[in-house]
Amino acid sequence: MQRAADGYFYVDLSELPLIRIAFPARLSRHALGRLIDELAPAYRTPGLRYGLIDLSNMDPRRVGPLFRSEAARAAVHFARQHSGRIGGEACFSNSTVVQGIHRAYSWLTHDDVERRMFKSEMTARSWIATRRHQLEAA
Repeated sequence: MQRAADGYFYVDLSELPLIRIAFPARLSRHALGRLIDELAPAYRTPGLRYGLIDLSNMDPRRVGPLFRSEAARAAVHFARQHSGRIGGEACFSNSTVVQGIHRAYSWLTHDDVERRMFKSEMTARSWIATRRHQLEAA
């Protein structure tokens, strides 16, 4: 997956309904708003969307608790805006610290989005494929 420019997310909508997002090493509040704007086109057409989120470049030393709670609030707002349209979110990073941050983020969001954390993109993609199959068969 392509890397994000420092301070900004990389968003790829070329595999819809899969949305690929790569986190930068350093996060900013401005980047969070820009991310929401970049995701908007993916929701202009009907159907479920699935997030494949690369956290492997994220530097946990550069993500403070205030930003994490703001990101969780923004995620909840986004999930409510697109209620029933997010089929799942698969994140990946081999960093134990980043995995812990993801767990805390998941606890803070309190929404109906199924989120999972994986050590590799391949296992994250596999989970999304299984999740899509389950939801489409229902």
